Amino acid sequence: MPDFSALYLPARESDEPNPSRSGFESQEAAEEYIFAGMCGSCKQDRQAALDGVEMTEEMENQGIFPSLWPGCACEWVVVPTEKANGTFPEIMEAAGWKPVDFMDTLKEVAGEDDEQDESPTRVQG
Repeated sequence: MPDFSALYLPARESDEPNPSRSGFESQEAAEEYIFAGMCGSCKQDRQAALDGVEMTEEMENQGIFPSLWPGCACEWVVVPTEKANGTFPEIMEAAGWKPVDFMDTLKEVAGEDDEQDESPTRVQG
């Protein structure tokens, strides 16, 4: 039978309890554990999203941002327990996140390709 873990990712002081838990029978059960532990504001945001509420300016002014995965939930990942003791990149990959090379992303956003411009650049001083 599959076994899932809900892993809390942010660093914490060594004397703080680790809220991560294992032994969930399904990914959904692990996610419900995460959602149950969210702050009141994030619970409100999630409920608004589940209810199909669309964002309005009034909601924004009240600090309500409908989201299925509000801020508190984004501090967690759910993985099969057998993968929970891997390295950080292995855990993130097991959770479905694709590793991204930051420099490649910057180049893509800037519209640069891999070829370097061979012309010298001179800085006027």
